[in-house]
Amino acid sequence: MAAGEACGGGWREPARAPCAFSPCGRRLLALSGPDGRLRVWDALSSRLHREYAPSARLSAACTCLAWAPTTAKEGPQRKKRKSEAAEAGEQLDLLAIGTAVGSILLYSTVKGDLQSKLDGGHDNKINCIRWHQDNGCLYSCSEDKHIVEWNTQTCKVKCKWKGDNSSVSSLCISPDGKMLLSAGRTIKLWDLETKEVYRHFTGHATAVSSLMFTTVRPPNENQPFDGITGLYFLSGAVHDRLLSVWQVRSDRKEKNAVMSFTVTDEPIFIDLTVSESKEEPVKLAVVCRDGQLHLFEHILNGYCKKPLTSNCTIQIAMPGNDSDSTPKPVPILAAAFCSDKQSLMIVYGNTLQPIIERVSLSTTESPVCLVRDIQKTLVLKTEMDVTKASIEDRLGAMDIDAMKVKTQGGLPQTDSFAVLLVQGLESNDPDILNKVLQTRKEALVKNTVARIPVHAVIPLLHELTKRLQGHPYSASQMVRWLKTIFSIHASYLSTLPDLVPQLGMLYQLMESRVKTLQKLSRLHGKLYLLITQIAALEKIQDVSDVNQTAKLVYEEESSEEGSEDEMIADKDSDDNWEEDEEKEEQSEEPEMAVDKEINGDSDLDPENESEEE
Repeated sequence: MAAGEACGGGWREPARAPCAFSPCGRRLLALSGPDGRLRVWDALSSRLHREYAPSARLSAACTCLAWAPTTAKEGPQRKKRKSEAAEAGEQLDLLAIGTAVGSILLYSTVKGDLQSKLDGGHDNKINCIRWHQDNGCLYSCSEDKHIVEWNTQTCKVKCKWKGDNSSVSSLCISPDGKMLLSAGRTIKLWDLETKEVYRHFTGHATAVSSLMFTTVRPPNENQPFDGITGLYFLSGAVHDRLLSVWQVRSDRKEKNAVMSFTVTDEPIFIDLTVSESKEEPVKLAVVCRDGQLHLFEHILNGYCKKPLTSNCTIQIAMPGNDSDSTPKPVPILAAAFCSDKQSLMIVYGNTLQPIIERVSLSTTESPVCLVRDIQKTLVLKTEMDVTKASIEDRLGAMDIDAMKVKTQGGLPQTDSFAVLLVQGLESNDPDILNKVLQTRKEALVKNTVARIPVHAVIPLLHELTKRLQGHPYSASQMVRWLKTIFSIHASYLSTLPDLVPQLGMLYQLMESRVKTLQKLSRLHGKLYLLITQIAALEKIQDVSDVNQTAKLVYEEESSEEGSEDEMIADKDSDDNWEEDEEKEEQSEEPEMAVDKEINGDSDLDPENESEEE
């Protein structure tokens, strides 16, 4: 059975995301990307099994992972076996996640949700987490120089002590569960019962990044720990191309390594098979920073001064586009031995969509280059997924009303959209992108953008920019996505040092459109004001006209005498009118004469003038 997983903490240069295989048959692979999301993949089908996004994924990024052990301590009474089996089954799916803020999350892959949170033990980044095989306790080390023993049932600190004068980078528990290895500036072997240092080991010039025991306790359980002569452990350090092997002995307390393995670059993931006896060789699989996998097979039987080279080196390459072009290397992310100790589970590609393949290799063949067409593999896998649940059906299911969702138990609408969007961006599939980006539901767009990983934000912005350039009529729909991205992922975008060149094309496009439409925008504003005023006036004047025609006329009855009197009165009034006019004319003549005399205009005849003279 393979020994455990490499620790995600302790690396000064985070070239690889923390990842860990489940201890039960290497069935699941837990992998955390730079966005802080935890993804659990099915190792047999390479399909996404679970995905978990912490609420504070930017500030509490995942730094290390550790699966709960598969073996549970059986009780002596038969009636307790069922409950113990249930507890063991619940613990099989438990995954501990160390964060950059010092907290530890316990995630259940069966329930697909956070089960509990361990707080109050560390105040700095968690470098490594290890489970105890028997009592279910959890051990963690941090940059704050301390080691903490946790009670996972109460989620409280059971014990805390200082592990080193500097940060503690890695941990490992002995097979018998009584000793603990910790690595800082030096490697220390602790007695878990007394929390005292049993042995010091020195030899690495840089911080130790991984620790693991290679052999088990001898069959005689009554033999004390001081009599152990076949207990070895392996250590790897940052920027160190040598993996050191140490021996724990009581008769000769050497502090130097008994042997070492040579690799091509700094190790980032280590797995090995546990040796059950002294005659059985130990098989070691080491994934280096350069993306190569080295396999070692050696019997641990004492000192070896010369560093041992790998029995087999494995590389993965992708065929070139042309017949003359050389294959392009594909990095290997992790590797683990299967239960038969003959085959390997190799993880390669990228952390967003890794490819997991089981291969059987012979250590006599070296080197081995596996040519794999990653694009074709991803397309075939996507087609298989689409055949099982077609894109149209999945997208159509998202338009089902709330009643159908409730009756059918709910559909993972946003998760499907987010996964489809990321797959479309990775494979550059226009069909998937068109289906996702053409949705008009505000809530669905917002939730989808919130669930995509941050490393997919810039590719999504580039895709939206391209669509704005080629399809101007879809601007309103693309702007809806742009507004949502800038509002949700503003904190991430502000941390990018090359944000200006990344979004330069989008900025120029928006600026040119704004300048072109300035006059049209002003005209639109004026027309809007006019239309608003006209509508307001029409609303005020919208009153029905009053009918001026009388609906009822009243006429008073009159006698003939009265009519004759009226006629006489009319005649008198007419005569009086004529007399009045004559009087007015006579009165006007003297006034006109006076005026003429005053003005010097007289109408006197010349004869009258001579008589006056």
